Amino acid sequence: MKSNINIIVKYGLILGLVFVVLSVLIYVFNLITISFWAGTIIGVANLALLIAGLIIAGKHYRKNYGGGYIRYMGVFKVLILVVLISSLVSTAYSLLFSTVIDPGYEQRVKLEIAQKTAEYMANQNVPEAQIDKMIDNMTKPSEDSMLSKMLWSFLGSVLFGVIVSAIVSIFVKKNPPLFEQNAETAVSNIEEPQQ
Repeated sequence: MKSNINIIVKYGLILGLVFVVLSVLIYVFNLITISFWAGTIIGVANLALLIAGLIIAGKHYRKNYGGGYIRYMGVFKVLILVVLISSLVSTAYSLLFSTVIDPGYEQRVKLEIAQKTAEYMANQNVPEAQIDKMIDNMTKPSEDSMLSKMLWSFLGSVLFGVIVSAIVSIFVKKNPPLFEQNAETAVSNIEEPQQ
């Protein structure tokens, strides 16, 4: 059982570190403010990485600990644990980033996105009063504490990960054969008439 947990922890840590590296790249290259589609593209990249990581972890577990077979609930439990560990890693990094590395980053990004949105709205001939109201809504400080934000972020990523794990488990599961008899023997028994 200990080696089973080790592989789950290993893949959870790897997946969490992949998300941390992606977050660092987004920060270093300021990718979030490139365009209106940046957030969507980053979200799709996160989803693709999550799916790929869960498939790799599930197949590895199935191959090495299930004898090549694993039922749906077995792989689902494994993937939930992988998601839980990776969410802990990425949430811990987010907390460190928001409190130590760059505490003002979130507000700067809000301001830059609000400015780009205002420019876009002005080009679309949206009334100035409506643009001002939108900027006020986008840039007002959050009333939630940092701990509250991190808790909700963690719970949200775990919930989303559980949903993705449920879907990925459908494709990773491989039920053991119903009977131990191989296919050739079964076919020969059907073809030979019994006397």
